[in-house]
Amino acid sequence: MKNYRRYTPWLAVSIPFLLVLLSWPWSSDLGYTLERLRIKLPFLVLPFAFASMPPLRKREVFTILYFLLVTMSIISVYVLLNFIANFDAEMTNLGRGGHLTTPSNHIRFSLMLALTILGGGALWVEDFL
Repeated sequence: MKNYRRYTPWLAVSIPFLLVLLSWPWSSDLGYTLERLRIKLPFLVLPFAFASMPPLRKREVFTILYFLLVTMSIISVYVLLNFIANFDAEMTNLGRGGHLTTPSNHIRFSLMLALTILGGGALWVEDFL
């Protein structure tokens, strides 16, 4: 609890949960409010989990980023090969405003790929590769 109070961004992450909790007395639909609280519960619990973890050393963070880089590179090659194998269908889908076929949700995949690119840049700048 001492670590939790000492680092203010963890307190800020809890705000979405606390806002829903504070609005509960003015809610006319208790079921909906409880569902919103259940959805926002990770905003309250995860900061405690991160506060209880020991800090990661720079080498450990870079090892995690390196693993992410290798994993996402392999997955990206799979997506590229799938695109080449189904070129006509994929291009038709893209022409209709669709997205490339990815192993998971295409938005989350794109966000992970962007994080990987930033992490790869950090690894390159630090000569970790």
